[in-house]
Amino acid sequence: MSRARLLVLTGLFMGLAGFLLGVGFLFLVNVPVEELLTRRGTSQTLINIAMTGIIILWALSSAWVTRCFFRKVLSREKPPTSFIYLILGVLFLMAAVVFYFLLTTGSPVIARLQGTVSEPGERYAFGPYPDKPRLRELKAEGYDGVISLLSPMIPFEKILLEQEMEHGKEVGITIYSLPMLPWVSDNQESIQRAMDLAEPGDKRYYVHCYLGKHRADLIKRVLLGQEPENKEPQECIYKTRLERGKLYFYQNSRIIMGPYPTDEEWFHLIQRGQFKEIIADLDPENPGDLKWIKREEKNCQEMGLKYTIMPLRKQGNAYQGLLELAQYIANSQHKIYVHGFLITEKNLLLDGLLRGGDLEHMGKAFPERLQGGAVFRVSYNLFLGPRPAAGEMDRLKKAGITHMEALELDENISPAGAASYIQAWPKTLGVCFFYGFPSPDYCSQVASILSSRCYGLKRDDIPASIGGHKVDIITERLLLGRQPEAAELCTLAGLGVRTIVQLEEPDLSSDQDLNLIKQAVEAEGLRFELVYRSEDYINHIAKEVQRDDNPCYVVAAPFIQNAVFIDLKSCRI
Repeated sequence: MSRARLLVLTGLFMGLAGFLLGVGFLFLVNVPVEELLTRRGTSQTLINIAMTGIIILWALSSAWVTRCFFRKVLSREKPPTSFIYLILGVLFLMAAVVFYFLLTTGSPVIARLQGTVSEPGERYAFGPYPDKPRLRELKAEGYDGVISLLSPMIPFEKILLEQEMEHGKEVGITIYSLPMLPWVSDNQESIQRAMDLAEPGDKRYYVHCYLGKHRADLIKRVLLGQEPENKEPQECIYKTRLERGKLYFYQNSRIIMGPYPTDEEWFHLIQRGQFKEIIADLDPENPGDLKWIKREEKNCQEMGLKYTIMPLRKQGNAYQGLLELAQYIANSQHKIYVHGFLITEKNLLLDGLLRGGDLEHMGKAFPERLQGGAVFRVSYNLFLGPRPAAGEMDRLKKAGITHMEALELDENISPAGAASYIQAWPKTLGVCFFYGFPSPDYCSQVASILSSRCYGLKRDDIPASIGGHKVDIITERLLLGRQPEAAELCTLAGLGVRTIVQLEEPDLSSDQDLNLIKQAVEAEGLRFELVYRSEDYINHIAKEVQRDDNPCYVVAAPFIQNAVFIDLKSCRI
């Protein structure tokens, strides 16, 4: 037998045997093992390592079987040609049958292997590959799109994806292709695209992979912050926005104010957030509010939460009960979620009161400029501006200012340091006006930093890269990236980042290196925290985010950043 013919036959055998063994490993080993590890609360990183090991075992098995076939059959002095073709024919027929069944997703064989459809909330459903009738059902049920995780790099998934695209056009539902390779890739780009699609909060999606298990479950954990069964409860890394409006944080996230949660947000924010009391600014006398009150009462009763209704009714230009609500919240000792239906003016007034403002003086018309320049409003109880000229002190007092402070800063103090200095002032001073900045631009920078620290970073201002690599946005209060240079630390500080969390592997950096990094961070007026990944690092990071409710930047080494990204996205509420 010629050498070329021998190589062709060996390659054919290896391809056919490898394909059949691969399918067997997939359904009989990979999927069951992954499900077992997930139930036991194993981290995604360790699951991927285990799956990679099984894939390597499959590759070695395919090579061994091929080697045996070559030595026992092909390498003979007179190879049995008929027997060789018979073996290849049988393998080809078996591969064709298996490939056909892989494409026939509605067959009983594949249906038994598929995961069940999960609908954990109003906006998402997760499950297996949808055929054309299923796409019609999704369209009729009000879904705006289908997120397909099938990878064109897998031959049968490429065919199914092309079919799905055609069926989507016929049915009139948008198919978003976010290819993910199971286990052997970090799939970070597709995960981020899924987060970007979900961010607006006004559309419904059906998310699927082939079986509706590994990849669909991973996206579910990322989008909904679900933890595997039997996993110890973690601190919360909260979203900064819900579907109906923004979230506001106070007292290290003990108090959170926002809009009325959707069903999905209720069970993944309130239930996992370990709240003890829900306070609703809804009016029982308003028929439109009554159904929402009844729904919430039922949820609170089922979860054992205290439910308090404190409606704020407008009388003239004021809101009856606003001060009482603020005092009730501030004097409580447990975790509270307070909400109306949407974020409105009364929420902003309540925000000012919770930050130490005085209702008597808040909300009055405030001058946008003084003789010395522009006045910057950080919140309802905090203003920055130029030194008041003669007669302007009285004008500010009439506008609602209860405390004025001259800082007398110079250019040697960074704007971030000045912002931290202002933040350290007592919260009981009422409506404050700070002045004495070196320049109007300096004052503007401090105001921007304080606003970001109070209400979250502005996504459009976040740099695309730090340390030459992409910055991952976990929430508007939490960024993830590489080690910043000195100039980039200054940029982060100017955005409003308050804390740099150095995430380290044991023995990765020397004490001297870490001290140098700490000095550079603190020189920019930022707080430095060292967290080792060998510890319960997610809880540590969550606590840093909650402390003072200020934005954090997590530094992760290149070889762990993808795993950390998935972990942080997965634990987000």
